[in-house]
Amino acid sequence: MIETLQKRRYAKWLTQPLVKELLILDNPRKWHYQNITNCCSTGFIEDDRIKMHYCKSRLCLVCARIKTASMLNKYYPDLKGRDMRMVTLTSRNVPLKDLKERIAFMKQQLMYVRRLNTRVVGVAMNGLYTVEVTYNPTSKTYHPHVHALLEASADKAHWFVNQWLLACKKHGVKASIRGQHIGQRLTNPRQLLEIFKYVTKFPHGKELKDVESLRQTAKMVDAIMVTIHNKRMVITFGNIRAHDESQHEVSTITLDTKYESPFSWANDNWYDQITGEELVPIKIPTPKVIKYKRKDKEYYDEVPGVPKDAWELKH
Repeated sequence: MIETLQKRRYAKWLTQPLVKELLILDNPRKWHYQNITNCCSTGFIEDDRIKMHYCKSRLCLVCARIKTASMLNKYYPDLKGRDMRMVTLTSRNVPLKDLKERIAFMKQQLMYVRRLNTRVVGVAMNGLYTVEVTYNPTSKTYHPHVHALLEASADKAHWFVNQWLLACKKHGVKASIRGQHIGQRLTNPRQLLEIFKYVTKFPHGKELKDVESLRQTAKMVDAIMVTIHNKRMVITFGNIRAHDESQHEVSTITLDTKYESPFSWANDNWYDQITGEELVPIKIPTPKVIKYKRKDKEYYDEVPGVPKDAWELKH
């Protein structure tokens, strides 16, 4: 499946610059970042199928996308047909020293609100939520927030948000009602992408335009990884059952063309270790600049098989 390999190649290529900078930090997590570098770095051909090993890191775009797809397939059959609504809960950004405490506070208060609902209504609330962390480079603060999927009516979803705001006020945590969001009912699996996407967002690939921004991003990502190490970031409750969220360590893809020798990753593609032939013949997109309303905007040529969100116009 050449299209699958195209997507995997692009995701691996986007991950490399940041991982190289993380390795330069040379801290106790270096082994983890080295595993990301080795992820899908070699392809072994067996019976016209190529096998690659995963690192299963939260920072690896290859593994994150596979994990997202896996969770969609496992959860959606149980969620469809229910009156599910997306709820986003936020609070004021915090400095790094308070990030771990804020994540723990959010989990604790969400548990309190669920138990309060059980006492008031007499029935446990069903749903799941994920904790996501983003970074504001201007204020140099971190923004942990929750994407929750609740089996609840619109009124019950508003009650849930109000209880969250009351809990924040009670404990002196600043949270604005404008920062909370209640979405529409769940009607298709693509709506779950907001729930199951990456635990930490960070710039990558074309968004890192200079060495300085790359180094700052690496330090930020490393700090987040320390905070969320060994922490569950996807939590289910009620009758939404937890499941094995890991993917297989070995992936197999059927090839249309027969190859005999293994392939190794080098810079931007996998190459035959004997002949040097590229496994994926389509080139990585190259940047161009166009004039639009008197402003320069950067965009990237679209490559077949690459996710469409990679071609957003950049101001």
